[in-house]
Amino acid sequence: MRSAALFWGLVLVVLGLLLFLGNLGVPWAQPGSLLGWGLTALGAFLLLSSLLNARRRYRLFPGIWFIGTGICLLLANYGLLGNFGFDVLCPGFLITFGLAFYPMAFVDRDPSPVFPGTGAVLIGALVLAWNMGYIPYQWDVLWPSFFVILGLCFFALFLARPSSWGVLIPAAVNLGIGLASFLVTLNRVSEKAGLYLLSLWPILIVLAGLALILDAIFGGKGREVIR
Repeated sequence: MRSAALFWGLVLVVLGLLLFLGNLGVPWAQPGSLLGWGLTALGAFLLLSSLLNARRRYRLFPGIWFIGTGICLLLANYGLLGNFGFDVLCPGFLITFGLAFYPMAFVDRDPSPVFPGTGAVLIGALVLAWNMGYIPYQWDVLWPSFFVILGLCFFALFLARPSSWGVLIPAAVNLGIGLASFLVTLNRVSEKAGLYLLSLWPILIVLAGLALILDAIFGGKGREVIR
């Protein structure tokens, strides 16, 4: 009880002092800076508590995300992002959101968080590159990239746990659909040829089935396919 009262007392004292300094015009105590510092401090607290107590490992993910978000806000508030605004910050938040999944995979020895983490990072990077003008195409051309990203998410799962090589099946299917669709949207092949290429994707399933059969006959006993 005393520790809780002490904690909240310190929070109120620090908050009051910061708000007072903000009213006096101190640059680093303005609302934007306060929010950035607050999120960073909250993230650091959650991260530290998760590392010190195994039962609080669930705090690791939000801790890393709050730290990343707070740092992005501070950089924007102090003008360190140049002329870029929320068109950079929003995908930046998504990237930090995705990166926060990776420590969870290593701490818990469970590769599952790698899938959403990779997806968030790649989507954030794609949107960021498009917002900054590095990609000259519109979304009616870029939509196959989401199939490619989905395929890369499955491939990242394989890299996190090579024994679960069965995830290479959806990885190959999505990558094949995405790349074939790009050939059409980028006008590299005719629409008819693109549809023909897309119609060939079941062959990937046949090849995957043959690989499973050969593996079952010639070796790989006790090995995981999909966990």
